[in-house]
Amino acid sequence: MRNVILIVALFALSISGYSQNENGRLLFDGVYTQNGKYVVFVMNQQEWKFDGLQLLTTFNIYERYLYHNDKSYPYMGNETCLGVQCRRYGSNNDDYYLVDNNGNVKWSFSISMSVPFFGNIRTTSITFFDYGNWITNPLLNGSFSSPSVPSVPTVPSSTSTSYPTTSQVTCSHCNGKGSVFGDYSTQYGGVTYSKEWCVQCGKYLLPHYHKTCPVCKGKGKEEKINW
Repeated sequence: MRNVILIVALFALSISGYSQNENGRLLFDGVYTQNGKYVVFVMNQQEWKFDGLQLLTTFNIYERYLYHNDKSYPYMGNETCLGVQCRRYGSNNDDYYLVDNNGNVKWSFSISMSVPFFGNIRTTSITFFDYGNWITNPLLNGSFSSPSVPSVPTVPSSTSTSYPTTSQVTCSHCNGKGSVFGDYSTQYGGVTYSKEWCVQCGKYLLPHYHKTCPVCKGKGKEEKINW
């Protein structure tokens, strides 16, 4: 009787779509089209673009992990992007993916740089991937035309699986300092500057500056994922 119950339980798990590994249930899988559309955010301003790359790629999206370009991104909860509720994969604020209920993917990538007179400027671009192969649909008159997304399972709002927690650890990029070395050019108008004492570096160095660490954003701490 016990063996019969065990067999029934395993069968129930298999038909419910849950995998027996750390990935959890498979949500979306297959070919995606990078459709050439992206939006750029700079200093609270946004600008839509329609001249990006058009190419095919693949995503493997599970409850706990997203796989793309030989990299894995852990599920970190839900968030709203451009008015759409999505599942977020990836703990780094500079590089993560968002998956909506139709399986479409948004890739958010950010970069920060120090600009004279303006300080630290952060630029974020969001690139769009359609679920399916729409590579034959060209950009027309500045707007992208694509067929409707095929019917796919709705992403569950909650599951019985456990999700990762995070803890704060010393930033490995700046060793907890909150800033990293930024090198100026050593020549300006034909004049070569001599070395100067830098209190932060504790050395005599050519003129340079210290910029906010791009990983911890100046906090000196970064998140460690704990399963």
